[in-house]
Order: sequence, then C-alpha cells, then structure tokens
Amino acid sequence: MKRLRLVTLNISFTVLLSALSYSQQEMKEAEFGWARWSPDGSSVVASVWRTNQARHSIVVLPVQTGTARTLAEGPHPGVSPTWSPDGRQVSYVVTRADGTGSLWTVNSDGTDAHVVGDAAWIDLVGGYCWTSDSKHFLFFDARNLRRYFVMDLAGNRQDIALPNATLPMHGIEWSPDRSRIAFSTSDTRRLHIAGPHAEQPRLVTRSLETTWETWPSWSPNADKLLYTASPIRSGKESVWSVRPDGSDNQLRIADGARAQYSPDGRRILYLQGRKGSYYERICLANAEGSQATALAGEGSSLSACR
Repeated sequence: MKRLRLVTLNISFTVLLSALSYSQQEMKEAEFGWARWSPDGSSVVASVWRTNQARHSIVVLPVQTGTARTLAEGPHPGVSPTWSPDGRQVSYVVTRADGTGSLWTVNSDGTDAHVVGDAAWIDLVGGYCWTSDSKHFLFFDARNLRRYFVMDLAGNRQDIALPNATLPMHGIEWSPDRSRIAFSTSDTRRLHIAGPHAEQPRLVTRSLETTWETWPSWSPNADKLLYTASPIRSGKESVWSVRPDGSDNQLRIADGARAQYSPDGRRILYLQGRKGSYYERICLANAEGSQATALAGEGSSLSACR
C-alpha cells in the first residue's frame, strides 16, 4: 500500500489529497461504525476501524468493486460520515479521548477538509443530518436536549424548540421533502415525527418494552422509515420498516442495524455482526430484506450476509 501526499490539519485527523486505496483483504479485517449511500447510489461512505493499525478512517467504497478509497484518517474516531445530498461533500464528526470533538466536511475527492461546528453544543449521541439543499445541518442541542437547531456551512445556527419534546437518542433525520423530522427518544425508546416548525411530536412505533428503536431513515419518497430495534438486555439488533402513520411495521433484516434505503428505494444498506461499538461487515439487501450480500468486512465477496 503506497502512501501519497498528505496535509495534516490537526492532531486528530489527516486528510488525504490523493486517493489511498485498500484491498478487499484489508477491508475484510476492518470493523465499521457507520455507512451511508452516495446520492447516486454508486458508492458507500463508511467509518472504519483497523485494530492492527490502531487507525480510524473515513472511506468510500464503490458498490461494484468494494475497493476502499480513503478520505480522511487518524488515531481518534471519525464517526457518522454522511454525504451531502448534492454529492459534493462528506461530513463527519471527529471525537477525542477527552470527549471533545468537532464536525468536519471534506470534498468528495478528499480536498478542502475543515471544521464546521464545535461539538461542545452538538449532541453527538443524538446524531445529525444534512438538509436537502446541502447547505445546512440539523442537530439536537447538547446543552438543551429539548431543542434542535439548524446550522449552515459557516457554523451559524438557528434554534428551534420542540414543545413537550422527549429526550433524543440515536438518530435524527429530515424527510426528503423537508416536511417532517424523524427521531428517536430515550424515555419512550420509540420513534417520533415532528414538523420543522415546532409542532407537537407524534409517536410512530409502539413495540415491546424490551427494545429500543433507533436510527430512523426515510425512504426516497418519504412513505416509509427504516429503524433499528435493539434488545435492552441481550440479543441481536434487527432492521424494521414502518409507515409514518405507524402502520405496516415489518421485520426486514433479522441481524442488522443502522440501515438506510438506497436513493432509488430498491435496496437497503446496513451493518451486521456487532462487536462492541463496531460491526464486522457492511451488507446490502433488496428493499424487502432478501438476497443479502456483504460489501465489506468479514465474509465480503465470499458469502452472503446472514
């Protein structure tokens, strides 16, 4: 593996100005924390941990080849990488051992990486998302978890209160038409939907009290949501789909988490094989959850995901 020209921006992450690729064998030995589709559906961006090198990376994997191209890497976690809707940038959060961190963006070719916002007021647990215009982010406020805010690429923010809102937990996403926000809450452990102008949140799911329902993700036409059901005490995570009105709640992936519909709505991207904070592989399946195959990680290119 040949190392190319680098620019070090701070002690946390190094941005690669030229493509640095990893073989499929190297990706089989990696673990993954997050994965999201590119807007055109040709690639996946993922956060990667390689234990043997003690390095965290943000990588792009073409769906057809699975050969990883690195956007950024460093000794501290780079988490929650997500494409901008126009496909020009990737955002990610860099966290450090002392609990501090920051939101970064980098061009899709690995250039012009820079800090956008201070994580002291960004709720890293609750997650974040881009807005459909590729000019703003949506966050819960870490200092007041009953509020969320919209932030532009210059770091300017606008606060919005959610009346009687419950505390967020693991996931917030704006619908493709920007009419609704889906999020999970820590007190009910369920999914909620609210309008973008401080309307009263509405409960979507009413599942068993033995699970948490997290990481909502909208379908391209906003008629369904994917979410992760996590047993409170033990057992495998699973991926379910549900309509925004709470109907048609169906199991899609019996062993999977942190799923997302493809831009055309025909496939599901998800993680499988949890190991602590990471997962053994990145998987793809059709929208109904069948014909699953591994894109990267243990078993990739050799066998289907379970």
